[in-house]
Formats: sequence, structure tokens, C-alpha cells
Amino acid sequence: MSADIVILAAVAVALAAWLHRLLGTRHGAERERVHPLVAAEERKAALEAQKAGALGDQEAQEVEVLLPGMAVDPAAREGLTAIGAQERGFSVRAFLTAAADTFALVTEDFAKGDIEGLQDLLAPPVAEAFAQAVRARAQRGETQEAEVRAVLESEVVEAGVQGRTARVVVRFVAEQVGTTRDATGTVVAGDPARIARVEARWAFVRRLGDPDPRWWVAETGG
Repeated sequence: MSADIVILAAVAVALAAWLHRLLGTRHGAERERVHPLVAAEERKAALEAQKAGALGDQEAQEVEVLLPGMAVDPAAREGLTAIGAQERGFSVRAFLTAAADTFALVTEDFAKGDIEGLQDLLAPPVAEAFAQAVRARAQRGETQEAEVRAVLESEVVEAGVQGRTARVVVRFVAEQVGTTRDATGTVVAGDPARIARVEARWAFVRRLGDPDPRWWVAETGG
């Protein structure tokens, strides 16, 4: 990960605390354990696109054709166009779909204590903050269960390119259920019968032109 991608450690710790407060659910079908922002076909397309050159302005605007529940803040459109101009094939619709899956996976991996899974999705400083929270929870003898029932809304609220680093901030509105249990198995937080509605803003970053097509979760918060 490039040194020019700046992650605020305090924000990472805040997310770990935020997840601790809202964790705990079981919902629908299990997700496939594949990095949602780098499916095999998309990886091939991304690599080919990097060789093909930049998008024209008109073509770049086509990324704003979105699905229900998706949105782009007008203030973010210029930044998305700048990303599309340097990253041929970039699609806001595909990005938001994958970002929502990432949101759910990170939430659930954190609950399970899957540090390896988190490292595949989070920028290194954020992943380390999460790992520390997982280890601290284990030392207390606590366990968590979590599942995101649905991501109801995903909106790009900020976007831009600084140097060669693209950054996109997404606002999520989701439904989930969660519980925290102590060493005896007693529920000490959350309610497995209650669906909670939560809102969060996460920042995703990527080094444009990098052979690795992954976007990393670089900032998180409620």
C-alpha cells in the first residue's frame, strides 16, 4: 500500500468501537469468500482497461446509471469523473454493489474474529486496529455474532484523486442484528431478536494504475 494513502488510526479505532456497539445478527444466504471488489472477471477487465487508455468525459459520465438504493451526491460527480478518466472501465454501480458486500463482510469478519479475512479488505493500519480489538475481546472472554440483513442505501458522498490515489467515501444505511456474549455465554449487549438500522460512512482507496485492482477500506465511522 502506497505511503501517500493516509489513514487516521483514531478513526480506525472508532470504527472498531462502533462495530462493537452494533454487532450481532444472522441473516440470509452466506456470502462467497471472495474479495468483493476484485472478482476474477473484474480483475482481468481492470488489467486490460489499464492498458487501453483513459475514458472520454462523456463515457465517464455513464458510470452514474445506478440501481435502486444507490445514489451519488452531486458534489462527488466531478471526482468520480476524474477517477473514470484515469481508470477505464470504472463503474459506480459495480463499485457500490461491491462496497456494500465489503461493508457486510467486514462487519461479520470482525464479529467472528477473522483477522486474516479483515486483512484482505482493510488498509494495513485499519486492519491492525481491528486485530487489536479482536485480541482484546478474546482476552475478556467475549464472543460476538453478527450478520448484516440488508444494505438499504449506498451513496457516494465524496470522491476524488490526489496524485495517483483515488478515494471514494460511501454512506451506507443497513439493517443488522447482533449480540455480544461474555465468557459464560450470557448476552451482555445486543438482542438477537431485534433488527437495528445503522448508518456509516466508509472511505475506500486505490492506487490508480496499480496491477492490484483492489480498493481498500481506509477510513470507517458511524
